[in-house]
Amino acid sequence: MGIVLAAGWMAASCAPAWADSAGLCLQLYYSKAYTRAIAPCQLAGQAGNSHAQYVLGVMYADGLGVEKNSAQANHWYGKAAAQGNAVADYKLQALQADTMRSLKMKNILDSWQRSETVVSQPATALPSVAQPVTTTSKTATPVVVPSTAPVKAPAPNVTAVKNVPAKLSDKEKLFRRYMSEAKTGNSHARYLLGLMFHEGVGVEKDDLQAIEMFMLAARQGLPEAQSALGLMYYQGVGVKRNLGKAKRWLNKAARRGDANAQYCLGLIYADSGSHKGEVEAATWWRRAARQGHAQAQHNLAVLYLKGAVPDNDGVAAMEWFVRAAEHGGPELQFNLARIYSESKGVVRSGGDAANWYFRAGEAWLKQGDIKHAKVSVDKIRQLANNQLLSVPNAFLADVLDKQIQQASSGS
Repeated sequence: MGIVLAAGWMAASCAPAWADSAGLCLQLYYSKAYTRAIAPCQLAGQAGNSHAQYVLGVMYADGLGVEKNSAQANHWYGKAAAQGNAVADYKLQALQADTMRSLKMKNILDSWQRSETVVSQPATALPSVAQPVTTTSKTATPVVVPSTAPVKAPAPNVTAVKNVPAKLSDKEKLFRRYMSEAKTGNSHARYLLGLMFHEGVGVEKDDLQAIEMFMLAARQGLPEAQSALGLMYYQGVGVKRNLGKAKRWLNKAARRGDANAQYCLGLIYADSGSHKGEVEAATWWRRAARQGHAQAQHNLAVLYLKGAVPDNDGVAAMEWFVRAAEHGGPELQFNLARIYSESKGVVRSGGDAANWYFRAGEAWLKQGDIKHAKVSVDKIRQLANNQLLSVPNAFLADVLDKQIQQASSGS
């Protein structure tokens, strides 16, 4: 992942969700480019993006692009769940439940296909738990709902296996539970079903069904569903791409306080390239920034420095830059260091610049990105050689360099 330059905001478009590290994370993940998705997902996850945190949980749990690691899966699911990501919460619960059942498993999610019932005779593969069917209510809008009845599969000896109880996985149990609740009109359950259909969790992946469930929940006013629906219209997943409908649903979610929708709307408006678009972008980024959205904080600060907003204020810009760097990943920290070192709208400070370069380098090192960590070392040393700057903490370059050498040697 390249280093973000201070001169521009993070991302120029919104594809599929956020066009910076979070957007690239989701784009690569849904394109099944898992190995390439790890770095941007880690950046976005550390910046507090719950969608990226959830995706990291999935990749570590299933070994997608990385070695399976149940501890890491639990870590990222937990972070996403703590922010209210419901699907991450149920996966976390399933993960912990499996841990209790068997601490000897190499990976917890391997147990989802394992039955605890010992079958003495050969058994056929269990049939699909759910099969999409269309049911129409006389009093409500037609809803596409999966059937709860197992589909009979051919078996060489039906009599021998019919008394063997079908062991449902945790995913399948949750799918049935949410399906039952969705039939009663529960908007949250419909949203969760949409996620499960979209991810292929507990049921065969089906984006058409996902759109249907998101639509039902969105029409009931659930912000998470409105945001998800808007992003699917933008991305053209399960439905023809439609920017107008994407903005409509994102706007509904944003007005209900969904920070991610607010951020994405800002990117769409900023991408217009007009002054009016930048002013509108600033409005949405300010709302998301106040909720702690690191990328929105950064982008809002960029607009302040550009003088693109009516209440242009260099002090306010730096406040947002610092907030973003405190809560964000190494890219944001590196960017802030450049601002301090290059006097972009603020008083130059070699000490502050060195501090943020150091923090960015440490963060990259923790991610295994030695290349960018070394760039941070070089930047601190360049500061020390600048006769116009006072850098009392120039020793941080040697401290970081030593950490890099230790990481490289495996000690």
